[in-house]
Amino acid sequence: MGLGESAAMRAPAGLSGGEPQRAALVRAVLAEPGVLICDEITSGLDARRRADLLDVLAKL
Repeated sequence: MGLGESAAMRAPAGLSGGEPQRAALVRAVLAEPGVLICDEITSGLDARRRADLLDVLAKL
């Protein structure tokens, strides 16, 4: 999802930009849900990160 290992060690307040949304998505995916609803998951991302994230979601 474009997050480094160091991001996993930081508290949510220590994340910036689109990192909180991506961290939340990682947690959701790790729970192996039957359905995944994404509301504004790309709102804090630049165009490149948005494209990468949407590619990952399409593969899931």
